[in-house]
Amino acid sequence: LDKRKQARDEPRKERPGMSEAHLALIRKLPCAVTGKAPAGEAHHLKCTGERGMGRRSSDRWAVPRRHEPHMELERQGSRNEVAWFQARGIADPLALAEALWAATGDLERMTRIVQAHRAAKV
Repeated sequence: LDKRKQARDEPRKERPGMSEAHLALIRKLPCAVTGKAPAGEAHHLKCTGERGMGRRSSDRWAVPRRHEPHMELERQGSRNEVAWFQARGIADPLALAEALWAATGDLERMTRIVQAHRAAKV
């Protein structure tokens, strides 16, 4: 049996840093850009070094976003992702994602984290 075919037929292993429960909480948080709740979408940061062909960053790098700002950034592309967030008041989107991952499971704490990052000046 061809090893590539065998690998395709085996169940896909879950990557570290993946969590549907975490994404569900992210979607309930206020948007990191607009502050409106619920954000409704989870944006996976692209500036993490985890990405590859056909592979997005893991869920640990998700931040809450409303649809319009999410699409605005997607149209712009990922080259200046950090600068895009900084221009909208989020000094360090990676630190925001890390803090949310560390607090996952505690929606109130996660909400305070988003609010604190929105209040921080670049």
